[in-house]
Amino acid sequence: MGCTSDIDRAACAIGVMAKAPRPGFSKTRLCPPLDPVQAAALSAAFLRDITENIASAAQFSPIAGYIAYAPAGQEALFDGHLAAGTDLLLADGSPPMPPDVQGFGRCLLHAILAMFARGHQAAVVLNSDSPTLPTSVLVRTAALLQAEGDRVVLGPAEDGGYYLLGMKAAHAHLFADIAWSTDAVAETTRRRAAALGLELVELSMWYDVDDETALIRLLEETARFGGIPNVGRPPSPPGSRQGLAKPPGTLLAAAQDVPGGRARPGHDEWANPAHQTPYPDAHGAAPGHDARDDSTHQTSNLIPYPAAFTARALAAMGLYVAALDLAAE
Repeated sequence: MGCTSDIDRAACAIGVMAKAPRPGFSKTRLCPPLDPVQAAALSAAFLRDITENIASAAQFSPIAGYIAYAPAGQEALFDGHLAAGTDLLLADGSPPMPPDVQGFGRCLLHAILAMFARGHQAAVVLNSDSPTLPTSVLVRTAALLQAEGDRVVLGPAEDGGYYLLGMKAAHAHLFADIAWSTDAVAETTRRRAAALGLELVELSMWYDVDDETALIRLLEETARFGGIPNVGRPPSPPGSRQGLAKPPGTLLAAAQDVPGGRARPGHDEWANPAHQTPYPDAHGAAPGHDARDDSTHQTSNLIPYPAAFTARALAAMGLYVAALDLAAE
């Protein structure tokens, strides 16, 4: 299967739930340690990397990428922050909805309905907080949603929510009576799918970058997989923990040293260890393999997306991860 040139004919649509990057409105949970301008810059980098990631997945499966945004009237603010071919869909929850679908659920359902209205056979909502989500996860999702039979695909997040939800029909009940932004979101969604009698396929767990701990993890990940050396980081002594640091007058790495554009699938520069099959599914099988993913499966064998634009943004902020000696504190 290959990428289609007509976005409206792609079998699987993936819509990134997003707000336009603006200081004071974007990634506010990362302030501090970031300031509002940095948070907006990081948000823009996330959007570019996530949409580039979708475009990379479209090389292996017929996938169309969208930004499902709110509020209306801010379309121009996405200019220059999205991969080529990414379209915009309004997802502000304004259409009539079932009375038990409230809050963020209205926006999610709006996005799902809008993607099906474009003629796609499957629709996926994806968060905008996971720039290093492995491309294999997106390829796997599209394959599952192209297989025979109705089902729901759930990507559980480590905080109890989900980073991805895909379906073959617009099941409004999946968004009904859910306490959004709590650790019960994924479990409630599982119960909603069971009530509908739907097969639920769970992908490997991943994480959202929405606090300092996750930001530290992102720094480590982009240093390893995004081609950005963790300049200035001292060795970690025994009994230490990781913390953010910002060396005066220095950068993590020069911006021009960051590989730009889309990563080439399977290129060893982006994969460690080398010689792995480009974008295997979460268990190492080729895309389209009939095996179902297991939510208890460890993520250590997944290759994070390199997120070069995110790596560049972090470098420009001069952030790196320092080892803190707990014994000295």
